[in-house]
Amino acid sequence: MNSALNSPVAVEAHAKSTAIARYFASRFNGRLHGQGERLASLLFVPCFLYEVEGDSTDEPKCFAAERYLPGVFLKYNSNSGYVADSLLPHNDMVQAFLHFSFEESGGKFIVADLQGVARDNEVLLTDPQVLSLTRDYGPGDLGVTGYLRCLRAHRCGRTCQHLGLTPISSSRMKRIESSTGSHASGSSWQHVHSVNSFGDWERLSEHAAAVYTMSEGGLVEQNLHLESFTVCVLIYVNIYTYFVLYHLYIIRQLHVNATLKIITKFHLTGEISCNFHSL
Repeated sequence: MNSALNSPVAVEAHAKSTAIARYFASRFNGRLHGQGERLASLLFVPCFLYEVEGDSTDEPKCFAAERYLPGVFLKYNSNSGYVADSLLPHNDMVQAFLHFSFEESGGKFIVADLQGVARDNEVLLTDPQVLSLTRDYGPGDLGVTGYLRCLRAHRCGRTCQHLGLTPISSSRMKRIESSTGSHASGSSWQHVHSVNSFGDWERLSEHAAAVYTMSEGGLVEQNLHLESFTVCVLIYVNIYTYFVLYHLYIIRQLHVNATLKIITKFHLTGEISCNFHSL
């Protein structure tokens, strides 16, 4: 077990991210509901810090925990640029919160890695990650790399427009990238420098996207992509089958009509012939 990830400062970073997320969620809900629309609320589960007493060496001394959330767990976005399919419930509102945190903080950071349980009138989110330019929010804070990836991946929707957020266009993205250039070569998470195992985390951070793909969250993302792909294929197959059956029906009708015309023609010809002979 990596002791650096269970040190007091590392564990406190989780609580800091949650505290910031809860603050901005309160402002976010106030803005949304203050404009008269009946929309769902966005809530973050409180994060608590625990410290183990005694001399046990097998268990971590510090850890963070949240209350259990019953229901289907949904991954809306990650700290490295992943964005879920738009079919997820309340997806537009949750994605808008990332944009809102960027605007409301004056570009200092964004709240990402949004995941949790969706209900009819609320979304309960857990374990958010603040991404800052200075990597002040723990090992999950990927700094400028994660910050820019998430902004590039964001697409404004109805909620962003409703809140009056400035769209993150390509020209604006270039300005953001140029303004963050001075932070790109900054040091990794400053609080872990005193830990001997910090080098392992640095190598992990450089390949965060690849490592994340093999993690539990990454597997959830892959499953969501697979389910979305399967739904699209089924829809396509159904549409294709409908058109094939429709065209077969049209062809059959044309064939029946042509046959009836031929029969009618021969019938009329026979009547004329019989009448002629009778004369």
